Amino acid sequence: MKSSSPFNKVFTKFSFDLMHFLGRCVPLSAAACVSVLLGSITPASAQVVIFAEEVGPDVVFTVSGSFDPGTPDATSTLAPETWLDPSTGDFEAWQTSSDMNQFSLNEAVPFGTGLVKENIGIGTGDNFGIFGSNLNLNATYTAGLPINTTLTFAGTTFAALGVDVSGGPYVWTLAGNGATITLEFPELPEPAPAVDNSALKKSLSKKIKKLKKKAKLAKGKGQSGKAKRLLKKVKKLQKMLKALG
Repeated sequence: MKSSSPFNKVFTKFSFDLMHFLGRCVPLSAAACVSVLLGSITPASAQVVIFAEEVGPDVVFTVSGSFDPGTPDATSTLAPETWLDPSTGDFEAWQTSSDMNQFSLNEAVPFGTGLVKENIGIGTGDNFGIFGSNLNLNATYTAGLPINTTLTFAGTTFAALGVDVSGGPYVWTLAGNGATITLEFPELPEPAPAVDNSALKKSLSKKIKKLKKKAKLAKGKGQSGKAKRLLKKVKKLQKMLKALG
């Protein structure tokens, strides 16, 4: 009785898969054969990103990417509306009155403390909305189609909108299949390294002490003009020392 090693099993499966693939490709053209090959590969799930940034005097949210949202939990019709509520994690740019499919998210994801801003933003592109633990998409959206949406708030800042940039990125996850939507921001600049002023502060303190001593001696000798000039220098150095913290 022959033993069946792991190598033999793997080789046998590879041979079977190869023969199956060739059997499908032989009757086809080269282009069709490539299509069969690509169709046998399961791509990784693409994701959607909301990139938010301050552009000049405005705040702009840009939605891009594609994914498979899974099976909708509900359908409805929505009227045009823009909506932003960082405290509850709501974001919407719905440009046209149209049918909507609703998908469940694992949970609501607040991204700040700001309250509702309704119909203040200007939306363009595809209809897209997140309300609490629900995602709203056009009923015509199918898996893999690109999503391109912008929501612009003119003459404002993240701080004024109540968006917490430092807490990002924020991630929503679709309950049905684990696909994600991520709210991202530009990288914050690193703080400048602290400057060590201890040596300079020590040097200024010594100079102030010496000048005060000289001013006292000058005053004792009746040299009031010299004493005043020295004390004037003392005040100047004291201001410099205070500015160093």
